[in-house]
Amino acid sequence: MDVIFKNIWTLNAFVLLASFPLMTSAITGGVPYCLQQSTYDLYLGQEPVLDTVRTDAFTANQRFKKQVTWNTELVAGTTDQYKIKNLFQDYLLAVDKTRADTKEASVISRTATPDDSSNIWTLEVYPSHVFLKNNFNGQYLYAPNTGEHNLALTRPLSPETQDLYKWKFIDCSTQ
Repeated sequence: MDVIFKNIWTLNAFVLLASFPLMTSAITGGVPYCLQQSTYDLYLGQEPVLDTVRTDAFTANQRFKKQVTWNTELVAGTTDQYKIKNLFQDYLLAVDKTRADTKEASVISRTATPDDSSNIWTLEVYPSHVFLKNNFNGQYLYAPNTGEHNLALTRPLSPETQDLYKWKFIDCSTQ
């Protein structure tokens, strides 16, 4: 019985080690990635609105469109804090400070503003997923599924519904 347990544990360890580079390779930036919500197979994007300084962020099942393609940029002097930039208009993923409270906040993409923690995200990386925590409000990127086009939110991480907070970086460079 001990040999069987050891073999199962060893196999699981190899699977986890093999999948870890898939999550961490996106964080280095340079390659366009889609942020896929794990539970509903939805992708994070920005409204394709021109001539504005901010748009709402949303989740939808649209993959391989420029408004759902992102890059990450490490914040200078940190090891786990990033700016997440949408490639449609080079807007940064951020929390809308005017629509934020202790229970939830709306997520937007907007032009860059210096010294603003609302557009900085701490990435908590696990072998199969990533949690994205906003530095302004300490809440996590959350993906409700209320239909075809869902507004993205941040909320405190819930132990009961953690799957709704899990994201994957998917390579979208082959559009």
